[in-house]
Amino acid sequence: MSCGYSIQPFYRMTINLQPVQEKLPAIQKAKQKFTYEGATTADLDSLRTELRGLMRYQVNPTGDPIEPRYIDISEDIGGYKFTPYHVKLAGLDLAAYRSRVESVLRDLFDQSAALKNIRAGLPVAEADLDQLVQDVLLHDPNLHLEELLNHYPNKSENLALAIRRVIGLDAAKVNDHFKAFVQQFPALNSNQIRFLELLKSQIATYGAIELDRLWEAPFTTLHAEGIDGIFPDSAQVDSLLNLLQELNLTAA
Repeated sequence: MSCGYSIQPFYRMTINLQPVQEKLPAIQKAKQKFTYEGATTADLDSLRTELRGLMRYQVNPTGDPIEPRYIDISEDIGGYKFTPYHVKLAGLDLAAYRSRVESVLRDLFDQSAALKNIRAGLPVAEADLDQLVQDVLLHDPNLHLEELLNHYPNKSENLALAIRRVIGLDAAKVNDHFKAFVQQFPALNSNQIRFLELLKSQIATYGAIELDRLWEAPFTTLHAEGIDGIFPDSAQVDSLLNLLQELNLTAA
């Protein structure tokens, strides 16, 4: 709340004038910081009313005015690193985004060589991937496929792998990846086989699987300890984890 005048003019008044002398107590009061600590609107307005008639006695400053001081600091823009900020979606927001991307890609699947190769787990030509990015923009101008890497990142920053997280991986291709494991450990029990079938289904749907999820639902529905409870042999667990890690990192 402003009382209408700055206290600064009271430092520049002719103090020997009778009207000014009569208001010296009020002037001194206006100069004190404690006057304004806890002051109400009524207190400030009363002080303003008492002093407003003294403004005519303000002494105009003499001499050349002091120019404001400017400090110019040179900066090397090359020394700064700028990183764009990307919103990280989660929960229902991520599910809605995935559904939107999946719908567009499903419409483009028949005409896209890139999508067919990604779904089959085959390498993708750069030109085909670039064409897919453009086709998606034509279908939905506000959908940029490159943003998939923000929500489905991978160490190689491979856009094809991020797309595979949305469209999934061909079930026959997934099964091929597991053949070597089954041949290495042929004496699997029924619970272990169910675990592998569930695992293959998850990969076929989502294109890859985070290894930490092997100790979470839906795998804990088969055993509370997840993969460790299903495969007590550590050699089997290590072999399966290596297989999944390889599958997660390569599109071939």
